[in-house]
Amino acid sequence: MFNIILWSIFFCFGYVAGSYIRGTTFDRQAWRIYRWDVTVFGYRPVPIGAKIYKGDKILMGMEVDTHGFPPDGIKYE
Repeated sequence: MFNIILWSIFFCFGYVAGSYIRGTTFDRQAWRIYRWDVTVFGYRPVPIGAKIYKGDKILMGMEVDTHGFPPDGIKYE
């Protein structure tokens, strides 16, 4: 009985710690919001403070530093 209680405590602690770490690493990324612009037929960055309305086509992405890539490039699979 003691083992079940101890296992439950460790499981809960691990779950809470994992959820916290996952959330903080996600928030530390340099995420950008892009909105579809029909005048240029592409996505443009949304400035901070702008409103996004229901029905807008948006993308959420982040820039990747490519200085560490090999000269031949990396194959996307």
